[in-house]
Amino acid sequence: MRIGIDIDNTIICYNRVFAHVAMSQGFSVQSDASKNEVKKWFHERDMQQAFTLLQGQVYGKFIDLATLFDGVLAFIDVATRAGCHLFLVSHKTRYPLVGEKCDLHKSARRFLIDNKVISKFNNVGVHSNNVFFEGTLARKIHRIAALNLDFFIDDLLQVFQHSNFPKKTNFMHFSQDLTKTALTDEFSSFANWKQILSFFFSGHQK
Repeated sequence: MRIGIDIDNTIICYNRVFAHVAMSQGFSVQSDASKNEVKKWFHERDMQQAFTLLQGQVYGKFIDLATLFDGVLAFIDVATRAGCHLFLVSHKTRYPLVGEKCDLHKSARRFLIDNKVISKFNNVGVHSNNVFFEGTLARKIHRIAALNLDFFIDDLLQVFQHSNFPKKTNFMHFSQDLTKTALTDEFSSFANWKQILSFFFSGHQK
């Protein structure tokens, strides 16, 4: 089985990191605000470029404030031991669109290595050769298709809704807004990695 996984906000959890960095720079966002809530706060004040700058900082020099979502490593371990082929595919520019130049690919890769998500060894995490950063959404979709994946897990529905998303690849929506697994005719939604693990390895796979 070939399983692809998005990185930001699917594997790497930035809950409260956006709020923390924004507050440290003098913006009066709520301390427990999610990324989407912080983004909304900036956009409501017509400060889109300031949010773009903030996002580049969070994904770059402040990435070590982030964590992994609970259950990610357990899923990777079980899937690897079961013989699944895992791939990470992220839509991420190499450098922030505005602000200080920082290699976002290098920052993310180092974070994933430090947190034992990826490695250079077979059967230990996701192999480093199977990690892809694509500069545009279209290139991400092309990579997903080229990898011939059975499943792809992502927090963004627009990935699945892209006209070129491969029909043979089952889309799995990772959404923190849910409390339980939700199944539709088009895709399945999951609130956490424990549910995803159960879907694949506890007899719940469609």
